[in-house]
Amino acid sequence: DLDSNSMDIVGNRDFLIDFIYSCSKIMLHLSRLCEDLIIYNTSEFSFIEIDEDFCTGSSIMPQKKNPDVLELIRGKSSLVIGSLMQSMILLKGLPSTYNRDLQEDKKILLSAYKETSVSIEIFSKLLEKIKFNSIKINNALKEGFLEATDIADYLVKKGESFRKAHNIVGKIVRICIDKKISFKDLEMEELKNHSPYFESDIHDMVKIQSCISSKKVECGTERGQVILNIESGKKKIKDSGNKLKDLIKRTPKFEKIIKYIDA
Repeated sequence: DLDSNSMDIVGNRDFLIDFIYSCSKIMLHLSRLCEDLIIYNTSEFSFIEIDEDFCTGSSIMPQKKNPDVLELIRGKSSLVIGSLMQSMILLKGLPSTYNRDLQEDKKILLSAYKETSVSIEIFSKLLEKIKFNSIKINNALKEGFLEATDIADYLVKKGESFRKAHNIVGKIVRICIDKKISFKDLEMEELKNHSPYFESDIHDMVKIQSCISSKKVECGTERGQVILNIESGKKKIKDSGNKLKDLIKRTPKFEKIIKYIDA
């Protein structure tokens, strides 16, 4: 309990480090999300289109839209993480009680808060205006043999060992690549040559939608489960917001403090 020790009361800055650490975690997550969106926005992927309000033009290429806001948020994450390091280094060599060095902690704290709050605000606005290219996304799902693991799981459920199923599916994928075909193009007779466990239901089982729907676990991709997770996330945000409102009510208004001092 800090209140029981006057040396801790004036010299402890754990609360400040905890706050900046939380800001650093937020910025780490934002930075990774920004990188995902930057990649998905490239011409190689074209999964999304970022609104022009959050992009700038190229100095030489008139057709180019640079996702500057995402890149800036990604860059600002380093500043906030740097603030965390600053706050710890500031404290590491100090003796107990207050030292004038601690005067510097305000700049570090306020900088981390400003960069984090501004990044959250602009990122949320950017998300609201993102457009998804469903045609591109659906076409991409047909490439790369995303159903390969589900085929191995299918064989395991039929009685094959996973070790052998893994090897079988790897060989089938190799054949498909060499022939420039997809799994659905293989005849049942050819599949039977690789494993007797293949049956006529295999082609329905490994459709992308079936693969997605089969992951009916708490962290899975099944539609109903995804909706539950979204609703759960909304509830957590709402509960956190209510707790924050209660804390704000307990915080004295600065204007009232000034009036009390003046009186």
